Amino acid sequence: QPGEEFGEGAKPFVEAGLLDGAERVFGIHLASNVPVGKVAVSAGSVNASVDYFKITVTGKPVHVSVPQSGVDALYIAALIVTQLQGIVSRLSDPLKAVLIGIGVLHAGDAYNIVAGKAVMEGTLRCLDSGVRKKTVDKIREIAEAVGALYGAEVAVEFKDFTPVLTNDARVAEEVKTVCVRLFGAENSIPREPSLGGDNFAEYIQHIPGAYAYVGSRNETVPGTREEHHSDHFEIDEQCLTVAARLYANYALYSTGSQLIV
Repeated sequence: QPGEEFGEGAKPFVEAGLLDGAERVFGIHLASNVPVGKVAVSAGSVNASVDYFKITVTGKPVHVSVPQSGVDALYIAALIVTQLQGIVSRLSDPLKAVLIGIGVLHAGDAYNIVAGKAVMEGTLRCLDSGVRKKTVDKIREIAEAVGALYGAEVAVEFKDFTPVLTNDARVAEEVKTVCVRLFGAENSIPREPSLGGDNFAEYIQHIPGAYAYVGSRNETVPGTREEHHSDHFEIDEQCLTVAARLYANYALYSTGSQLIV
């Protein structure tokens, strides 16, 4: 997958015609929450859509002694941060996952000046494309409404990195069949949905496919228990053999050839 980590490599790959003629697509990711030797795969939505957003609040800087003469962009930004969480807790179906996270908030230049500008950056994650669209609209609506209430200008920008990753039922079942034959039924397990995103989802928008998770966790090796992207992250390298066998044998299975067990 080209450019997976910054989420933009799959679209040009598809646009270049590199999926043309393919009947199905299959991918693998390692999983530190799955024991080495096991493979997790399920039909349906398994990874979230990922949207980046940036909200810029423009107010009016004045001395803190006369706040009524200014427009406090920092205060308004703080209100927007808290109000956006109301989308999750009060405006969304609790049975349909929605995550709104703000990871960056910059505002102000001096301790005694009302902040004239605030910029926040965050992410929206959903497991349903309809919920995703509604939530994008709500984020924009609430941010602009809070700004208007206090006299600020608010600009909301969105960038979609990847859609919901939804495994095709038939392809997922084929992968399970291969896993059972290679590793045994006890080592083929369901995949719990994750709010992490992966631009492999872009491929599945065009042809049927499935994404499986190969376990890399070994309880005797502390680093393999760390979350992905941790600076202490390690893998039990036995997982690479599992992944290679699964890739090769799924290719054989999909062409009607005998598996190399």
